Amino acid sequence: MKFSSKVKKCGLSPMRKFHPYAVAAEAAGKKIYHLNIGQPDIETPPQYFEAVRNFQLPVLAYAESPGMPVLIKAIQKYYGNLGMHFAEGDILITTGGSEALQIVFNCILDDGDEVIIPEPFYPNYNTMVSTCGAVIHPVCTSPEDGYHYADRARIEAAINERTRAIVCTNPGNPTGNVLTPEEMRMMVDIAREHDLFIIGDEAYREFVYAGEPLQSLGEFEDAAENVVVIDTVSKRFSACGARIGCIISRNQELMGEAIKYCQARLSVATLDQVASAALDPREWFLGPVPAVRKILEDQRLSLKDFGLIEMNEAFAGQCIGCMRLLDYDQELLDRTNVNGGAIALGHPVGNSGARIVVTLLHEMRKRQTQMGIATLCVAGGLGMAAMLELC
Repeated sequence: MKFSSKVKKCGLSPMRKFHPYAVAAEAAGKKIYHLNIGQPDIETPPQYFEAVRNFQLPVLAYAESPGMPVLIKAIQKYYGNLGMHFAEGDILITTGGSEALQIVFNCILDDGDEVIIPEPFYPNYNTMVSTCGAVIHPVCTSPEDGYHYADRARIEAAINERTRAIVCTNPGNPTGNVLTPEEMRMMVDIAREHDLFIIGDEAYREFVYAGEPLQSLGEFEDAAENVVVIDTVSKRFSACGARIGCIISRNQELMGEAIKYCQARLSVATLDQVASAALDPREWFLGPVPAVRKILEDQRLSLKDFGLIEMNEAFAGQCIGCMRLLDYDQELLDRTNVNGGAIALGHPVGNSGARIVVTLLHEMRKRQTQMGIATLCVAGGLGMAAMLELC
C-alpha cells in the first residue's frame, strides 16, 4: 500500500536508538537524567488541581472550537500586564504549543516552501514543516559566537522566492540565546520588508536569569500582519501534561484560516482549559525562578577541561553548556562508571547539530555534587550528553 511522501520524509526519534543503552545503564545501578524533553523540575501550581477538583458542571461537554472565553480572557490579562493588548479574535486555544505551530505551518506552507530557523533548533520543527511539504532553511550558529543569529546580512542571505516565514524561538531552545529588544525589532523589520511571517515560539519566555525583560514579538503592533506568537502553559506553569497552548496574531486573515483546523479537531480539553485559566504567573514566578537563579549563581562549575566555551542560562533547573563537540565514542557510556556516575540523554536539535547540555538539577544541588561533563556528537543530527559524577 502507498503512504504519503510527506510522512515518509519524517523520521522517528533517534533517541530510541539509545534507549537500550539507558536501560542497561539503569540495570547497572546508574542514575539516568533524561535531557530529551523540556519538562521543568518545578511543581505545577496547586491552583491548577484545585480548579479541576472544583469543577461542578454535570456534563463534560465540548468546549468552543476557538477556545473557552474564560481562558482567552486570562491570556488577554496576562499579556495586558506585559503591556500588550489583544482582542478576543486574536487568540485561538490549541492542544499545546505543538498544535499551535502545526496549525500555523499548515496555514502558510505549500510543497517546496521554506522556513528560516536558527540551528540548533527544537527537533520537532522538522516533522511539523515536513508534513506540510516544506523544508527548513537553517541559519547555522555556533558556541563560539554564543549561538547568535540575529544578523541582518545572515538572515537576508537565507531568504529566497520560496521563503514564507522566519521562526524565532526566544529564549532559544536548546541554546538559551535571548534576543535583545533591538534584535527583535530588526528581525520584525526584515519580515515586514520581505513580506514574511515571523513566528515567535515563546514557550520559555519567563526562563531568563540575567535580568532580561519579559518580551514578545507581540509588542510590535506595526507588524500586525507578519507577527504570530506561539505560547503555552507547559513551561511557565510546569504543566506540560495539560496540553494547553495558543496562537496569537492580529492577522485576521491568518486566524480565519487557522480556525478551520480548530473546528476540524472540534475542541481542546475542557477541564484543562478551566484549570489553566486559574493560573496566575504573577504569583507563581515570585518563587521558583529567583530560586533557580540563585542555584545557578551558587553552583557555577569550571568545565574548561571538557572544552567549555561559555554558558548561556536558560530553563528551570538547568544550564545549557556551549561546548566543543567531541568525536562520537560508543565506549563513553562504559567510561561513565565513576563512583556510580550518571548518564544524560539528549536529542537531535537540527539537521546537523547535536544538543549539548549541562544540567544542574536541584537534586544535584541538594547533594552538593561536583560534576564533570563530557559531550559527544553523532553524525546526522543525533545528540547525546553524558555526565560523570565525581565525588
